[in-house]
Amino acid sequence: MARITLLILVAVSLASCGGGGGGGGGGSGAAVAAPVSDLGDVCLANESYYPLTSSADEEFRLRKPQPGDNLRFTGELVWPKSRLIDEVEDRDIDRTITWYSVNSPSDVVYRDSPPGAGNGVYPDWGDNLMKALVESNIDSETYTGVWNFPYNGGTSHKVVNSIGEFYAQYYEEGSYLGWGKQEIPFMNEYSSYSFDYLVYSSDYSPVRTGKSDITIDTKWKIKTGIGCVETFKFTERSTELSIYNSGEKRIETKTLYVHPILAVIKSKVVLEYYFSGDSGAQIVGEQELLLMDTNLTYLLSAKTN
Repeated sequence: MARITLLILVAVSLASCGGGGGGGGGGSGAAVAAPVSDLGDVCLANESYYPLTSSADEEFRLRKPQPGDNLRFTGELVWPKSRLIDEVEDRDIDRTITWYSVNSPSDVVYRDSPPGAGNGVYPDWGDNLMKALVESNIDSETYTGVWNFPYNGGTSHKVVNSIGEFYAQYYEEGSYLGWGKQEIPFMNEYSSYSFDYLVYSSDYSPVRTGKSDITIDTKWKIKTGIGCVETFKFTERSTELSIYNSGEKRIETKTLYVHPILAVIKSKVVLEYYFSGDSGAQIVGEQELLLMDTNLTYLLSAKTN
């Protein structure tokens, strides 16, 4: 059961182009096709792409998903079969994410602030809570998670993960907690963010402390199933320590390529899990995903060179 839980955790934990050249024809005079990038690679200079879009103040903000938004990803999951043997399973992933609305915050959390929050209050709930239904070919798994998109979009905060755990982040130098752990902040080149948070079990008992560091790099154009997409490259490292089992910890390292409308279009997640009482025994899982199709292309700006 523990292995299945960890596999689901790593699965849910959901970034300048190089130049290219053409050549002359051979003796037959036939034209040589321009080179193109492979799926998942950085796009070549000659390839058209969907550009980023910005708000009036030139700050790139994440669009809040709408009910019915659908995105399909493919990729690979590498996961140890057991922490006791040096053997892994390597599986292809085909995953679909569909977004749904949430009727009320009370459908998600039982109280307006997390236990131990001090003066904590509701975040900017409004109509900004959204639920993601994830369907995958891996053991026919289906699960849901809940996110908050404050300011009617702009940033995303994970509230509930795939196994029913809750997240709460510290605000104002740790003076109080608010529901949700920030995942995608405002998209500014060469910016960085750091914050502390707590993870609660499904019965609202705190189980892990966490610290997350996010860095936003420059813009990258990535080849996806819908063509080349301009993105920001994010890197995140989160470390979570068990409150009850000394020595037990999770370290999650993510590389994400994020578009303001499509959100994460390419990701690589590495999860290291260290067990307590095992002299540092650990397991390491890795997942890579790439956007292959979506019903959101009508929202994108026209392709450009």
